[in-house]
Amino acid sequence: MNTLALAKKLLVFLSQKEDLETQKVLKTLSMSQKKRVIQTHETIKAYKKPEFKTPTPVSEDSMAKAQEAPKAKDTPIPSNIYSRLVHKIKKACPELRIKESFTLTKAQIPDCDVILLCAQSIPEVYQSLMKAIDKQLALTESCILDATLIDDLCIKNFKLILADPELKKAQYLMKQIKLSHDLKTHYLGSSKFIFLDGPSELVSNIPKKQVLWQTIKTILS
Repeated sequence: MNTLALAKKLLVFLSQKEDLETQKVLKTLSMSQKKRVIQTHETIKAYKKPEFKTPTPVSEDSMAKAQEAPKAKDTPIPSNIYSRLVHKIKKACPELRIKESFTLTKAQIPDCDVILLCAQSIPEVYQSLMKAIDKQLALTESCILDATLIDDLCIKNFKLILADPELKKAQYLMKQIKLSHDLKTHYLGSSKFIFLDGPSELVSNIPKKQVLWQTIKTILS
């Protein structure tokens, strides 16, 4: 190669901004960049924005119900509270006579051994008699009698039923009272029954009171 040809090639080489190796590298980088751009566009197309639904408006009533605090349920009273009370009292005062349970039937007939029936109120002398029986002989309660209670009285079994003489005017009661075969003892259902003397008579007549007490003791003994 002559000097002129070599000089021309040298000028061409010098006039190039990048050599062939550099062009190859740039070409490779350009292809890689194009691939990245394409992948980026595909990723953007594949990505879908999440759909946001328009919230349903909440009514004032719904808000009020949601904010309302749940009401606390009534705490039931323990069914054994009376029996526990009886146990404690008996432990402290064993000489007292206390009912084991406190229950009333739907007809309001007390659960006891001896029951006193009155027409309207309980005279003081009858109250004293009840206290004496309850303390010394048997558990005693009182009841203001009306026609709605008579059926339950006939079903229940008392050791003794005492009654205010005013109740002799109550036909619904008199129809249910029966005499024994010897005509000496009255019964209401299966319970022995005694009409008391009037309050004033018992207060003024001590012997009658003593006879009544002895009769009650005999029946309950």
